[in-house]
Amino acid sequence: MTNGQKAEFERVFASGVEMISVGASHTLALKSDGTVWAWGANDSGQLGVATNSGTSNPNPTPAQAAVLTGISHISAGGSHTVALKSDGTVWTCGWNSCGQLGKATNSGTNNPNPTPTQVTGLTGVSQVSAGQQHTVIQKNDKTVYGWGRNYFGEIGTTTNNGTNNPNITPASVLDNIGQPFTLIDTTSPTAAITYTPSATYKSGTAVTITATFDEPVANTPIPQISISGANTLATTNMTKTSSTVYTYTYTVGAGDGIATVAMATAQDMAGNIVTVAPTSGATFTVDNTPPAVPTFTPSTADWTNQDITVVINYPAGSLAPEYQIDLTGFQAYTGVLTIPANCSIHAKCKDEANNVSTTATLSVINIDKIPPNAPTVSPGTGTYNAEQEVTVSNTSGDVAHTYYTIDGTDPDNTDTEAIDGTLNIDGFDGDTVTLKLVSYDGINKGAISIPYLYTFNKTGLIITADPTGRIKSPDNINVNITITSDNLNNWQYQGDADTTLDENNWEEGDTNPKTVEQNTDGTWYLHVRAEDDDENIITQTYGTYKKGTVSPIDGYAGDTYADERKYFKYYVGLDANNIGRVMLAAPKDVGGVKQIFTRNDILDPVTNRFKVGGVYFIDREGKIQEYD
Repeated sequence: MTNGQKAEFERVFASGVEMISVGASHTLALKSDGTVWAWGANDSGQLGVATNSGTSNPNPTPAQAAVLTGISHISAGGSHTVALKSDGTVWTCGWNSCGQLGKATNSGTNNPNPTPTQVTGLTGVSQVSAGQQHTVIQKNDKTVYGWGRNYFGEIGTTTNNGTNNPNITPASVLDNIGQPFTLIDTTSPTAAITYTPSATYKSGTAVTITATFDEPVANTPIPQISISGANTLATTNMTKTSSTVYTYTYTVGAGDGIATVAMATAQDMAGNIVTVAPTSGATFTVDNTPPAVPTFTPSTADWTNQDITVVINYPAGSLAPEYQIDLTGFQAYTGVLTIPANCSIHAKCKDEANNVSTTATLSVINIDKIPPNAPTVSPGTGTYNAEQEVTVSNTSGDVAHTYYTIDGTDPDNTDTEAIDGTLNIDGFDGDTVTLKLVSYDGINKGAISIPYLYTFNKTGLIITADPTGRIKSPDNINVNITITSDNLNNWQYQGDADTTLDENNWEEGDTNPKTVEQNTDGTWYLHVRAEDDDENIITQTYGTYKKGTVSPIDGYAGDTYADERKYFKYYVGLDANNIGRVMLAAPKDVGGVKQIFTRNDILDPVTNRFKVGGVYFIDREGKIQEYD
């Protein structure tokens, strides 16, 4: 010992040393002030100081053990230190290869534990004693506890007896001092629950529940479990795997929430009943609710002739996000989708319990990259004798607008639009109108149509009938019909009782000219229709023709002499003063003019001319009357 070390000993131990304890290679001293001083080897941290801890360097100078104050008893073991505080708690430091420190830190290793820590769960201790690799203490109630190496049964229990396995938890060894030395066990066994697979479960999932006990349990009674909460299971036997491990395979049922597992009936070898609530893993989660339906965010919902992008929004916490385009098969979703054409996008996902969401669908219908076809018209190119109403059609089903020009230029959406799919084409006689059209679908311009040429020939045909009408005769009435045309195609005629055409009553004109005869009594009209090779169609109506005996109109005076009513003729013309006159003559007067009247009331209201033809007479009052 050097002079300095000797001086330090004298200073430290000048007074107050109440207890000395010697270990295998270190020494402890307890002073009256409750402090602990130590020197010697510190390779396992047995001195309770950091100096040379974990090394083979000596510590010849006494140093105060950290933390250890208020100490009432000390004991030095092979390579560990045990100290009893005046409050009845136990503190240890040093080597813990066999659990001799009564804690898990570095248990079963050669790692040092230089800082004294309290042995949990021990109070009311009155004495401590450290062995080579184990520790024994006595409590105020005279019971004895031991922990550490038990190869020879030195801690007084059967746990790990005959092995070098550590025993880190203090176990009761003896009952009251003075009684026979009987090994006792009054601690109930505990169990930790684990699940395979380890997850949230849905209905139909088979899960293996494993109970791992902290000590061997008896075969009888058989350990049992029960389940309550989101699922229920009556008390049921488990299957033994080893003396400390039992299992049960449970099929999860309907429900949502927490299911709780409880232990029942199991006992250890000493007959202590297992703790009802497992020390860990007592609950598992039942989840039969699918995750929320995914949603979609397209880059645009407007019509476009470009690709669009679509983001699929899956609910938070969902697993296995998937999508498919149309029916091409689901694949993992990894990010924004680029969509080049109209399609249906389907999306789904799972949750931790493998519940599958409802499949969401987005129908993309706003992409249009195909222009419409060129429009067609009816009637098309040809020669016409009148204005034509042209009907426009297009084989494309998405046409929104059709525009046209009639000057031969290519149309676009600044030109005139064909409203309701029709337009009117007209021109003077001899004109040719060039029609072009183009269709749009809203965003795409289609192909321009071929030119449609409309040539107008409005000269037409001339129909001549003689006489033209206002004929009254008791004899057959003949009308001569002549069609004047350089390219007559066909002509037809019909006799009818009124001016309305009857499309089912036409007769073909077999000659040109032709005489049409009325040989039955009655009033009739003559209708003539002719068509040339240029599709000019002319229809004329002539009449009235009346065959048979005529009678006066209603209201005519009955005392008028019949011979004064028949065959009166009238003539229409201008007199010497250029005044319109109606001149009548009767046969009795041998063609002489019986009377002349100025008759503006028989002017034609349309032409403002006198009517041509007809039979009139003068009544006894001097008024002009017309035969019916």
